[in-house]
Amino acid sequence: MNAQQAIASAQAAAPAHGVPANYRPAAAELRIVELVEGAPLRDELPPPGPVYDRSAWVVRLALDILWVELTIDDQTGELLRIRRSRGAAQAIEQEAADG
Repeated sequence: MNAQQAIASAQAAAPAHGVPANYRPAAAELRIVELVEGAPLRDELPPPGPVYDRSAWVVRLALDILWVELTIDDQTGELLRIRRSRGAAQAIEQEAADG
């Protein structure tokens, strides 16, 4: 997978996880990420458990100072983790409440 493919995967996964369509790609970086089996996908600390490393693209979608990072597995294209800035989390939750 390359950066453009990772961005495309992140953008495809974003709407199903509440990321507004007006968030645009700001960065894509290949990293080694630590994951815990069975950890929640979104914005929570992982539970205790064995940690494993995965080569993954961390794709940042942003709107001004608000951002969401989607971690995409380099080999499979699977969405591994979502992290949101505090402001983005509040804005997305408010938008969902407003309907």
